[in-house]
Amino acid sequence: MEFLDLFLSGDSIVVIIGRCQRSDRGSSPRHRKMQKMRIYDTHYVKFKKGDQKRLLKLVKEWKFSSWDKFAETLGVGRSMIFLYLKEKCKLPKKSFDKIVKISNVNLANFSYEIAPYMKQGEAKIPKKLDSELAEFIGIMLGDGNIYRRNYQITITSGVIDGNYILDYIPKLMTSSPP
Repeated sequence: MEFLDLFLSGDSIVVIIGRCQRSDRGSSPRHRKMQKMRIYDTHYVKFKKGDQKRLLKLVKEWKFSSWDKFAETLGVGRSMIFLYLKEKCKLPKKSFDKIVKISNVNLANFSYEIAPYMKQGEAKIPKKLDSELAEFIGIMLGDGNIYRRNYQITITSGVIDGNYILDYIPKLMTSSPP
């Protein structure tokens, strides 16, 4: 597994370890419809603090009568728009491209860069239990989460564990299995 990203969210520290698109969804009509609706983005837009919110508010004022209409155009829920506004979530590049196309906004007024969500890699399954694997299992049981939809692993902890999260976990994720 590979350490990918680390960010603060409220009073928590979130570590993102891995993420990939799952292509083997079920074959029921419901799953096929969901596959068509989901657009997995490989890049996001990293704005200077405050610029993502400023862009969204500007576009909403120019082009949309409500946040619901804005959300519908981007293909996300209304609550996701508010997470983007609070800058709790990064704006996917495909959504950014839609916003630019719809609004013709002057991007020179915003400071941003396009960044990849992840580096795809291959998970290596250890052949035997060692102290690092036991530590990882404990971290996952205590503060971890595995998202089935895209195989993303996150570890969230309070800022009280900041040094542990910032220093130890990235090193643990980059060590080679025995």
